[in-house]
Amino acid sequence: MRRRPERRREWQAWLTAWRALWPDLLWSRVALVAVGFVALAFFPWMYVSPTYNVSRDPVVLMFTRWDAMWYIDIARRGYWFKALAFFPLYPAAIAAVRWITGASAAWSALILSNLALVGTVVVFWRLVREYYGGLVASRTVRWLLLFPTAFFLSAAYTESLFLLGVLLTFWLAGPRHKIWWAGLTGFLAALTRNQGVLLVVPLLGAYWQACRADVAAPRIWRWVRVELLAVAMPVMGLMAFVGWQALVFHRPDAFLAAQAAWGRAVEPPWVGMVAAIGKVLGGGLLQAPTILSMMDLLAALGFLGLLALGVRQRLPWTWLAFAGAAWLMDVSAPALGGESPLLSMTRLVLVLFPGFVSLALATEHATGPHASAWRAGTVGTMWPWVLPMMQAMFFAIFATWRWVA
Repeated sequence: MRRRPERRREWQAWLTAWRALWPDLLWSRVALVAVGFVALAFFPWMYVSPTYNVSRDPVVLMFTRWDAMWYIDIARRGYWFKALAFFPLYPAAIAAVRWITGASAAWSALILSNLALVGTVVVFWRLVREYYGGLVASRTVRWLLLFPTAFFLSAAYTESLFLLGVLLTFWLAGPRHKIWWAGLTGFLAALTRNQGVLLVVPLLGAYWQACRADVAAPRIWRWVRVELLAVAMPVMGLMAFVGWQALVFHRPDAFLAAQAAWGRAVEPPWVGMVAAIGKVLGGGLLQAPTILSMMDLLAALGFLGLLALGVRQRLPWTWLAFAGAAWLMDVSAPALGGESPLLSMTRLVLVLFPGFVSLALATEHATGPHASAWRAGTVGTMWPWVLPMMQAMFFAIFATWRWVA
């Protein structure tokens, strides 16, 4: 009988989160689809052959570009060597949705991504509310949804599913204190993207707290517990994919070798940054590689600055350690021979969730009662004007095959 009130309170908390978020979530998706229709109807496409366009449905077309084609093909026919650059959980989940619904692989991918997006915003809101309250939580989610590349959260990409796994792991390991469930979500996240292995960070934080709290255990055994297996589960997820590659393709490093087809290689983190600066300074202002390099460089430096601000704001150390390590992984795998040395950085920063929390806390102070009129007006204008216009512009370019992130 005691658990019934607890369950009722838990359901009420989820319902409160949904009520706070559904208008932003719904109308941001409606706006994206409207922009996509206009872009497909009026702008010339770079690729028009059926090879590149998996459907005649405009909604499918606008959200299935570039890497989306790879995920859909893997879901349809399984892996081949070059496709090993893409981790397996997302295409496997597409195949599962396809089997359950009977929809096409492309529609199944969009159903999956948008269901994951719903879960992402609700879990994100609840996680942030546990630490900073409902107003900051709502502001944080709004920053995420308005970010210029947030349309990838609805596209046939891994962003929403991976971010959901990341946030669930932090929420379960932190406020919920459920380390085994957190280990499971970390395992699944590591099967979605290689950065999932970094989820050992929140699990280590939860393990450390559990060991400190167990004062009844003998001191020599206090730090050796069965929960260490839960901490290792994200590493197990990565090792499962590596082991399968070794078994089937006879190369445990096949996913790294496949990444080389896109010109990516592991380098010191400053190599890609310096190359991007050189590309920006040495190119013409109206050349696509210059603009693309500038956007990726600004995304990398901007989120590095937000994480540094998060240190000052005293965000949880596990949040910052995870995001900092993920940022280092991204900038340490540049595409030095491509249009942008930090290619895709504007998309990859979407999963660095502490940056959005830091931004929400900073803008809360900027629009507070003691803020100057100039600061309050600038931040207030950014919400309804600058960010949505940038996202609409980027999505129109993406939908017509003219930009990749």
